[in-house]
Amino acid sequence: MRLAFTLIELIFVITIVGILAMIAMPRFGSDDLAYARDQVIRHIRYTQHLALMDDKYLSEAKLSKYTNTDRKLKDSTVWFKKMWQIQFHQNKVNNLDDDSYSIYSDRPTATQDTNYMGITPIVQFASDPQTGLWLAGRPAEDATTITSTNRLVDVDITDKYGVIVNMDTCTITNDTVSSNHILFDHLGRPYCLPNTFNEFNPYKLLSTKQIRIHLSKNNDTLDICVEPESGYVHEC
Repeated sequence: MRLAFTLIELIFVITIVGILAMIAMPRFGSDDLAYARDQVIRHIRYTQHLALMDDKYLSEAKLSKYTNTDRKLKDSTVWFKKMWQIQFHQNKVNNLDDDSYSIYSDRPTATQDTNYMGITPIVQFASDPQTGLWLAGRPAEDATTITSTNRLVDVDITDKYGVIVNMDTCTITNDTVSSNHILFDHLGRPYCLPNTFNEFNPYKLLSTKQIRIHLSKNNDTLDICVEPESGYVHEC
């Protein structure tokens, strides 16, 4: 009766375990990507849902609730910036290495700028329907009221999953633009707001081709696509 393994048997077992480990290791990284993918898709769909339920259209300045004349004017001329949107914060925004995103509706500023991109925008952040916490990434520009206790930290997807996010250039009606904002209108159609904003006709910002959002971790990548017209969100 043999009470021990031979050296060859031990080497064979170690080799098999090593092969299984090599097969299993990439799986862990792909799980993080899959979790990040599911979360981002869910939150893009939630942004679209908010837009479908809350039409931000404002045809005349006199209908604005603002008393400041400049804000009343901006509230009507660039009303579409108030449409519910998801913004991906990346490339070390505010000196932070981690990627994140926010879901919010923008508001006019009190400054005299004509492009509606003031230094301190006033925004209405969306709240997570399950936890009630704000869906606000750490680089959010209106971070004075956002703290670690009242926001959903899961939107920091680099911290949460070790995943990096970036968005392709967007094809809009007459141009291809760099953007990290996806807005939705009351019909659920996606728009791209250029990083350099100087447009006052919202329909020129309507997405005419598929919007792609890239998620990556180490050497693994996957893409999320938002279709034009329908705004249908899915993994590409």
